[in-house]
Amino acid sequence: MSAFPTCRKATWLAGALAVSSLAISGPAAAEIKNGQEKVKLTIGGHVNKAVLFADDGKTSRTLIVDNGAATTRINFLAEATVTEDFSFGAQLEFEASSNHSGIVTLHEGNGDSNRANTTHTERKAEVMMTHKRFGRIWLGQGSTATDEIVESDLSGTAVSGNYADSSVIGSAFVFYNTRTRSYTNSPAVGDVINSLNGSMDDRIRYDTPTIAGFFASGSFTSGGPGEAALRYSDKLGPFELAAALGYANLSGINTTVEDRIVGSASILHESGLNASVSAGKQQHKAATRDDGKSIYGKIGYIAKVFGVGPTAFGIDYGVYNNYGQNNDEAKTYSIGVVQHFDDVGSQVYLLGKAYELDRTGASFDDIRLLMVGARVAF
Repeated sequence: MSAFPTCRKATWLAGALAVSSLAISGPAAAEIKNGQEKVKLTIGGHVNKAVLFADDGKTSRTLIVDNGAATTRINFLAEATVTEDFSFGAQLEFEASSNHSGIVTLHEGNGDSNRANTTHTERKAEVMMTHKRFGRIWLGQGSTATDEIVESDLSGTAVSGNYADSSVIGSAFVFYNTRTRSYTNSPAVGDVINSLNGSMDDRIRYDTPTIAGFFASGSFTSGGPGEAALRYSDKLGPFELAAALGYANLSGINTTVEDRIVGSASILHESGLNASVSAGKQQHKAATRDDGKSIYGKIGYIAKVFGVGPTAFGIDYGVYNNYGQNNDEAKTYSIGVVQHFDDVGSQVYLLGKAYELDRTGASFDDIRLLMVGARVAF
């Protein structure tokens, strides 16, 4: 995810995907020359840490985590201009997470010693070829066509975790069954809540040039999955718009999922009022399994409270059916507040979030969490 739209700067979505990871670094990113006059290397990244308090009805803990909505990372982007119309590019991006909010648990306490949870991950290792009239080809590990497809979001609160990829914070938290008074055979949040977002993988991908705010993408991933997407971003009068629609055929590498279709849209008025929605459907391979379905919505407001940058507020709600098993209905809702510091590309934020699950034959306590943190760009 690149869940880092910075209020009105979110229109980078349409056509600037080559530097999407770098966009999180804000104005602090540094440009370096390597002796080749037409080659430029840009280095940037951020550190994102938070204090997370969570309670599942039986167990509660306070943890120091990396926020899964915008994990700590560093990015290297090389741009090599051949002619006015054609250029090469290459990108390396690495994630360093010492206590990821998506893998810590409550009842097992694995977040109490962060050394056991430290990971260093290669997110991107790719080359690009871009032509102004013919589009862009990507090759290597990077975003598939449907990566970030649910993240059309102009609210400015996504960096806190108040956005459509709902389970990146607390996805390993297990629901406590009040009937059996046990965690045994109970699902985790990530088992029953699925935004259907795309991913990063070794793939070849093609993006068309942007025409009237639209561009299309298609990708083929090593091992077989094929994906296609259409995105839109533009400003019409007092409104800023962003939307995306994608399809992914996962039958070649996934033993349980056939395919999925998902879309999202967001609108921002110059007054600061905004709204975002996403919805998706996943077809399972087993004839006995009902399709997974999800719908998510958010309303928000971007205020000018302080001179350092906008203050963004968001309230969201999502419903996820049949992902863990038939007749499951999981819900999530959250409130996020983000203070942006535009001159340095950093934010401080507060997030309150809850997960609920209704399952036939079981009764689960809600999982609630409160998180406060900061993302500092460099």
